[in-house]
Amino acid sequence: MKVFEKLNVGVGYAYVTDEQLAYAQKVYGRYVGFLKKRYGADYGNDRLHTAVSLVEFLLQDVSHDRMDSFTMDEGILVKTQSGAVGLTVGWDIVGFSHPHYEVSVKTSTGVHCYDVDSLAKADIPPEVLEYVKSTLQDKVHNKVDEAFKED
Repeated sequence: MKVFEKLNVGVGYAYVTDEQLAYAQKVYGRYVGFLKKRYGADYGNDRLHTAVSLVEFLLQDVSHDRMDSFTMDEGILVKTQSGAVGLTVGWDIVGFSHPHYEVSVKTSTGVHCYDVDSLAKADIPPEVLEYVKSTLQDKVHNKVDEAFKED
């Protein structure tokens, strides 16, 4: 499977729609942003530190380098296959003999890398989120009160 098929860009159509192109460019932008952030000043100095073009990106074989990892945005609440819930915090290059991209997820045990296919958006009931939010607000208010409390 190619990245363009995974993104459903141009699949089954004689042409690529504006929406499909915008989505492909958004995912590609995450990839380029990752490389710029990772390599900083060295970005663009050689082939290793330069992003492939949008066309090359879309034609990559998903099983080879897992560029489809960039379909998962940062800041998404996800559930891993092991049942852990975490927040996506970016991407990383994993492996030595066969390096590929994976999604970095921060869980209660730390930051770990996962294949994008092993992640699912976490379906947390709104009631649970409201409870957590109110509990955190109470803790913050209590800490502020303690800090300004006169002895």
